[in-house]
Amino acid sequence: MKIDSSIPVFDTSAVQPGRLGDPQKHRELIQAVRSVNSADLFGGNELTYALDQATRRAVIKILNRETQEVIEQIPTEQVLQLAKSLSLLQPDRGQTQE
Repeated sequence: MKIDSSIPVFDTSAVQPGRLGDPQKHRELIQAVRSVNSADLFGGNELTYALDQATRRAVIKILNRETQEVIEQIPTEQVLQLAKSLSLLQPDRGQTQE
């Protein structure tokens, strides 16, 4: 699959484990995904954006429109599992102390 350099790079750093991040950044990311999909830049594929429920990280996927097969996912399932495991080991991570 050839990646076109005119396709914007999506910054998923707005969402950190344990917190949702800036709602405005989420709206901007959702709008960017919609724009890419409406421009049909991926042919028979489409971008999706969601929050992983366990880690609260942003997940971007490229799906085949016909089969809904995941072509690519960022971050990968392995990274999400690792983040979930690490958060279970460090339950206070991301919380502020008063």
